[in-house]
Amino acid sequence: MVELNLFRYHHRESFLNKAHPVAKLIALFLLSSLLLKGSPLRIAILLVLLVVSAFVLTLPLKHYLRELRFFMVMALMIGGVRLLVTHQIIDALTAMARFITIVLLGILFSDSTAPDDLARAFPRWGAPLQMTLAIIPLVSDSAFQISQARKARGESPWSNPFKRIASYVTSLLDLLLEKSGELEEALKARCYDPKMTYPSLKGTYRDYLLVVGILMLTLLLFLFT
Repeated sequence: MVELNLFRYHHRESFLNKAHPVAKLIALFLLSSLLLKGSPLRIAILLVLLVVSAFVLTLPLKHYLRELRFFMVMALMIGGVRLLVTHQIIDALTAMARFITIVLLGILFSDSTAPDDLARAFPRWGAPLQMTLAIIPLVSDSAFQISQARKARGESPWSNPFKRIASYVTSLLDLLLEKSGELEEALKARCYDPKMTYPSLKGTYRDYLLVVGILMLTLLLFLFT
């Protein structure tokens, strides 16, 4: 079966991978704030900068294309609805670009942030954070597994769509419960203690450079776009 890569951590010796998770969360918050009421120019500049950052970090965007089709369809739907409501092409394109920018921000953060590092960044909530991040790929893998199985059986996605969706959700919940049970047994076998504390992760000069750089970029885009 094809392995999913989207919204997963990939180890790299890059500046962003080595940055502290808190610094990346601050950067994520600052950049996201620009999207609230951003002009088309601001969103376009931010999207271009994120795409350039993805190439600089050597993100395997070609491998992500298959998994990004869902978000591409969502972007087209958002743009289409916006066009029907406002009758303005620029406004529709801006809504699409804003959605793509949000997805790209999520990819950059998840691709460069290890679950262990995020748990160590918040020692008191390390265990819940780590478990939450472990469940997210579990959901995506289960959904992909069911989708591939249905395609292998030759099921048409357009026949009885409501019945198909209900059946899909039921199958997904059943598979998630099964895999959650397997995960629980694996954790018990490893004597997992949910109350254990994680050693704190120390910050470095990279974190200050990242926060200051993103703060300056945010101010420039806020003032001049």
